[in-house]
Amino acid sequence: MQLSPVQINHLYNRACFGLSFTRFQELDTASHEQVIATLFTRAYQTDALKTFGPSPQATILQRVRGGEITREEARQLVQQEMRSSREKIRNLNLEWIDKMQASNSAGIEKLVYFWHDHFGVRVLNGYLAQEHNNTLRRHALGSYKELLRAVAQDGAMLNFLNNQQNVKSKPNENFARELLELFTLGRGNYTEQDVKEAARAFTGWRIDRRTNRFVFDQRNHDDGRKRFLGKEGTFDGNDIIDILCDDRRTAYFLAKKLYAFYVSDVPNEVHIEAMATYYYANNYQTDALLRFTFAQPWFYQEEQVQSKIKSPLELINGLETQLGLSFGNAAGWLLLQRNFAQVMFYPPSVAGWPKGQEWIDSSSLVNRMKLPAIMVGLDRIQEEESPELDATDPFQQ
Repeated sequence: MQLSPVQINHLYNRACFGLSFTRFQELDTASHEQVIATLFTRAYQTDALKTFGPSPQATILQRVRGGEITREEARQLVQQEMRSSREKIRNLNLEWIDKMQASNSAGIEKLVYFWHDHFGVRVLNGYLAQEHNNTLRRHALGSYKELLRAVAQDGAMLNFLNNQQNVKSKPNENFARELLELFTLGRGNYTEQDVKEAARAFTGWRIDRRTNRFVFDQRNHDDGRKRFLGKEGTFDGNDIIDILCDDRRTAYFLAKKLYAFYVSDVPNEVHIEAMATYYYANNYQTDALLRFTFAQPWFYQEEQVQSKIKSPLELINGLETQLGLSFGNAAGWLLLQRNFAQVMFYPPSVAGWPKGQEWIDSSSLVNRMKLPAIMVGLDRIQEEESPELDATDPFQQ
């Protein structure tokens, strides 16, 4: 089977952020199998974000232990580092945008963007934000179970959903609730008692604030028996993750989200079931699921082509990739993200950003129509009359 030019462009619109004319010329005569093979060998290469160096707290702690500085000087240095983190998060944002626009990493970065939205973590500690994003990057194409385990031990997640405060004497349910509702089973597939038991299992999972590294605090862990999703045992967090991923409803929940992201805003139960079955049978290997999806004839059906409403990030990146439009300076990217209400590293909630038609209102539609002219400096963004400002937004001027 050979894909038509429209179908090749459709694949790259969904798997990446569009297709440049140069890359299209390389694929024009390739078979369907060759197009997919080229996609995965040439658009799924990446390395870590590097705006922030080693953990500043760990570096400062080493200086204290070495006698170079006092504890009071260390405290002041940590506060100084946190203040400078605001500017560095902007630079981190731009570093990630650069990776999204590079032809050799656009595929993996779009998937990292999906996971960034899926987990919806927001922290003002730039180092933790970078570490979280790099965790997503390391596990993006691999096993979802291992990605979930890594995120559950991630400093940004532990801080954002308050698992730092989840101790045996007073369990905090925030992380456990979102784990079940947003990261695995989906609403309606668990009970309040399941949330409470999962929270008990994750007691003692926290980050060492001196090193920004995960630690298991045995003294604050509830090692008693728990009953979770019909199973009983002295479960810890790892056991809960295993039980959740053994439940086929998790595969369906994830397949439905991936279908909406890569295929269509309108769900098709037959196609979603096929994806869920394949994902579950292949141990949640995400690269295998994407290859399977991109190989299906229904992925290229006419009703799928140009049927999705892109998020602002996808729309802006697509114009740059396909048309070569760009800004005179990088600050333009930050301005557009803010005015289109989609700032990377700053999702509005743990549920992530709006989806599909939720992105469209009278103001955003006007700005979308004017976007090419805005990007080349021939027009201006239409701002809300009274934009709501958030004092915790690191990108706010």
